[in-house]
Amino acid sequence: MFTNVKPFLKGVAITAAAMPFVLVFGFNFFTPSGAEALALARAEQMAVPLAAELCAIKFGEKPDASTQTAKLAKADSYERGGIIGPELVTLPGGRYPNGALIDACAKLILAKPEKAADLGK
Repeated sequence: MFTNVKPFLKGVAITAAAMPFVLVFGFNFFTPSGAEALALARAEQMAVPLAAELCAIKFGEKPDASTQTAKLAKADSYERGGIIGPELVTLPGGRYPNGALIDACAKLILAKPEKAADLGK
């Protein structure tokens, strides 16, 4: 009755090995944690440009904005977060400064320093 069991078992093994790839890449099937990570990345991607505008405005409101802008222009990329201020480069709900936000905010501030200083007035 069960004379051809080997081909059946090979088919089961191949299907079991291929199914995760077909689900993930073919049908965009995600695990709950993978979907959450993707959603967080997309939300961050949407929030960074808006938060960078607010960061530049609040940076321009600082009393020593022109001095800080000069320091920012001379600083390396890893020092910029400390010069701008961690409270300005942390996304709402975040626990640490966001690197993409630091870069975007610094770019806005350095693009037109006098405009960044005038945004807060």
